[in-house]
Amino acid sequence: MTAAEFRASQQRTPASGTTTPDAGRSAHRSKKPATPTNSLTKALLVLLTLEGCTVWRQNNAGVFDNTLQVWRAGSSNPGISDILGYHRATGRFLAIEVKVGKDKLRPEQITFLEEVRRAGGFACEGRSLEQVRQEFTQWRHSLGA
Repeated sequence: MTAAEFRASQQRTPASGTTTPDAGRSAHRSKKPATPTNSLTKALLVLLTLEGCTVWRQNNAGVFDNTLQVWRAGSSNPGISDILGYHRATGRFLAIEVKVGKDKLRPEQITFLEEVRRAGGFACEGRSLEQVRQEFTQWRHSLGA
């Protein structure tokens, strides 16, 4: 899908009963309530930092540009994980795809995680803090780190 096709698919028109994302909103946006995915992502960022990693949340979604009144395409790498970073002691790359509830990995996400593993990095589908901690600890011990 091209960027233009993506933007067109994301445009909402009044005819469909919806409007653009900023319609009816004041200039000041209210803070959105935390979702289970956001809460888990934040907890995983803290955990991995305490485990000796430098990590960040990788925003993959398209973004609405209020100035141009269009959607800008998200990441140019389909399947890139929600959390990326590296283990400081070893320099190894890490990627975690955060999933909660009935969410499932898409084929391109599976491919991305497999590529990270083949390159010697840590990659997992993160469904809980404890699950990621266990998998990360096992991976780190396998390196002798």
